Parts: sequence; C-alpha cells; structure tokens
Amino acid sequence: MTGNDRKRLFIALNLPREIKEKLVGFIDDLSRQNRGVKWVNSEGLHLTLHFLGYLDEKKIEEVKSMMNGLAGKIGDMEFSLKRIDAFPNLTRPRIIFLEAKQTGDQSVFDLQELLGLELIKLKIDIDDRPWRSHITLGRVKTPNINLRLVPEPEILPLNFEISSFELMESELTPSGAKYKEVASFKL
Repeated sequence: MTGNDRKRLFIALNLPREIKEKLVGFIDDLSRQNRGVKWVNSEGLHLTLHFLGYLDEKKIEEVKSMMNGLAGKIGDMEFSLKRIDAFPNLTRPRIIFLEAKQTGDQSVFDLQELLGLELIKLKIDIDDRPWRSHITLGRVKTPNINLRLVPEPEILPLNFEISSFELMESELTPSGAKYKEVASFKL
C-alpha cells in the first residue's frame, strides 16, 4: 500500500511563529553564503521527536489515541537555541542544525522516550540511535562543502516556550517536503 491510502508521518514539537520568522531570516543569510545546501523553509522548522514512516488510517488512529493518552501529562517546555552544529560534524556536514536545549528540566527527553516505548507497543519501528534535541536548518547536497557558518549568530540565543506536541504529515513533492498538522495535543 502506498500513495492515497497511507500517509508519511512524524511526531514533533512545532515552533512559535515569531521564532520561525527569526530563523527564516537567519537561514536566508546562511543560504547567500553557502551554495550546495537545501535549506529548510518556515513550515519545516520543528523539533522532530519520532519519524513514523508511512501509516494507514487504522494505525494513524492508534497513534492519535496513544498521543491523546499522554496529553496534559508533561507540561509546557521552555527551550533555548544557542549553537549551530551539524551531523555527523561541522567538518563533514550532512545536516546543519541548531541545538535546542530545554531550560529547567529535561522533560523533552522523557517525552521522546515515552513516545518511543508507546510506538513500539503499537508495532511501529522507531530509530534507536541516541536522540538529540535539534532543529534542522538544511541538508548538504554538495559533498566536501566548505561551509561558512557564523559560530555564534547574532540571533542567538533564541528562547521560546512550547505547550503542545503534534502528529504531522510530510508529503514529498519535487519542490521539497510539504508539512501538515494532523492532530495536536497539549503537553
């Protein structure tokens, strides 16, 4: 089954609009200095907790029910974006991102882990690599690129609060991924 009867989904924390606007300006500056990178647009700025892959309607309803069961149990989260980095590293970058540090407690790690355990119960494969709280800015398309990144961009630190977590759809198109909120739940 592919196409119309299945959706490509992930669970994320969406950023406040004003933070997205600041990051878009920062990405525009980076894009003028760095060719060979597919930069993220504003709708792609989020903090992914789990990528779920392609799910049918029955499984989507199971995920929504599971997320609803966790709703209201975590509480609002405060974050600070302080540092630009890359996977696997800045010397050989593939993914350029901003590290998203939670201020106060570390409930984002608890939420990510709890969601993972619940997704396994639903027989949904999850990425078992260590999870790192980050916001992707771009994906490097040119091998051996020499990135020009400001070590401490003027816009940083950026502080914000998130009060919900979302089930998101990612539709792949020739011009890039299009994102749509499927369901939202209070933290």
